[in-house]
Amino acid sequence: MFTATMNSQGELQRLVKAGGPGADSALSVASRPDGKAFVTGFFSGTAQFQTLTLTSVGRQDIFVAVIDSTGTFESVVRGGGPANDRGLSVASRTGDNKGVIAGWFQGESTMQSSSSGHITLSSSGEFDVFVAILQAEGYFESVGRGGGASSDMGIAVGVRASDNVAFLVGYTCGAATFEPDAAGSALVSAAPAASGGSSDVFIAVVSASGVFQTVRRSEGAGSKDFATSISPRSDGKAYVVGQFSSTITFFKAASATAVLVSAGQSDIFIAVFNDLCFCEYATRAGGGGKRPCYVNR
Repeated sequence: MFTATMNSQGELQRLVKAGGPGADSALSVASRPDGKAFVTGFFSGTAQFQTLTLTSVGRQDIFVAVIDSTGTFESVVRGGGPANDRGLSVASRTGDNKGVIAGWFQGESTMQSSSSGHITLSSSGEFDVFVAILQAEGYFESVGRGGGASSDMGIAVGVRASDNVAFLVGYTCGAATFEPDAAGSALVSAAPAASGGSSDVFIAVVSASGVFQTVRRSEGAGSKDFATSISPRSDGKAYVVGQFSSTITFFKAASATAVLVSAGQSDIFIAVFNDLCFCEYATRAGGGGKRPCYVNR
């Protein structure tokens, strides 16, 4: 893997290599108000980040690194268990130089909360969603999870600048539970009554302290629907993009719905959601074949 530092004209200033003999990949980067940046992805075996070293517990583990404005690695921490785990998306917060990270994990995973401490998560199914608040040094401050008996994935996270509330998107398969919520228990996303697909889009709102506030999901008749990216807006709402096949239904307020029908095998969707996770607008793009809006992670 590598990190690159560029100037305001897009000219390369510095290129830094990291990793080891195994499979390693940097998947997301987010700049911070202090000029530093968070980087996340996965590594396997022993990986070198300039003078810093990590060793995975399982086949592939999550890493979170902090780099300074010159691209130098200041700190790097790990998370994961005996199977495969991924950090897929990271976003920075305003005012405190903390961050939010999302991805997926399998089995029992430990997330490094300090130089000697850990937070432990256990998945309900094959793999589960995780979302975490990161300290400025990259350590996991709090971690939430979501999922059910099958496979569920947190693919992208974005932070609203006004209050550091995070929007999380991805997909779930069947009924899923997201925890913790404001009552210290869990939010349940039931299996959609009309879903004939293998996965459905979900969107969740997570408080600045890492608590799930709201979660909703789509209904679909296609084989696989999922969200791939989210961008919070200045008015508190968020843009969400992703992929669907056949028919997908997003839920609006007052029991209304937004229904999209694909023109081909799979189409792109673009939607606007409010902070109650209700869809306010949705449209599609695509033609007669596959139109993926997806990064293979």
